[in-house]
Amino acid sequence: MYSMYDAPSDRDYYEQFAEPEPEERCLDCGANDCEEHEENCEANRSAEEPQRGPNELPLISSGKKAVMMVIDGACSGNPGPGGWACLLRFGNHEREYSGHHPETTNNRMELEAAIQGFRRLKEACSVTVITDSQYVQRGMLEYLPRWKTNGWLRGNRDPVRNRDLWEVLDSLTQPHEVTWKWVRGHSGHPDQERCDRLANSHATSTGHQVQIA
Repeated sequence: MYSMYDAPSDRDYYEQFAEPEPEERCLDCGANDCEEHEENCEANRSAEEPQRGPNELPLISSGKKAVMMVIDGACSGNPGPGGWACLLRFGNHEREYSGHHPETTNNRMELEAAIQGFRRLKEACSVTVITDSQYVQRGMLEYLPRWKTNGWLRGNRDPVRNRDLWEVLDSLTQPHEVTWKWVRGHSGHPDQERCDRLANSHATSTGHQVQIA
């Protein structure tokens, strides 16, 4: 066990199901669905992200420990059985967590992966989160401040879906300096591919939460 990471704590999973927020549109292609954007946006396919080694941590001047967190979620059926996976890396140390939920959605598993990662951090860190979900990345950077300002209502005045998980994730990230980095799924990022395999293995099984040092 490394002092960076806390032991997992038992908690009840939430039972609400949700789809992506329909009013949030891509600035490049106008898609009204983050998942649709990931699959169909030609601008996304051709965009070039600034390159850094897949396991390289950013330089930190704040004195906080630099942690890389790689997350992924999966769902068989959507809604259906789901899985999540999270990899934490600090220097030469790494911890891997993953888990199963019998009935959920893909978006909830993406959020769950991030929540579980931040639950393991015992002190304020500078965290780089790597995700292939624009629902999570853009949600935290763009949509969440607006939802909170609007009383957790969307542009059409409907309640924000998955609010329970968004609120938990928002609270857990407050002590940390967080950089949310999107990478295209199945683009060769070794840690993201690793989490993808783990999440999918739990989505197609009756697996229990596991952790690997």
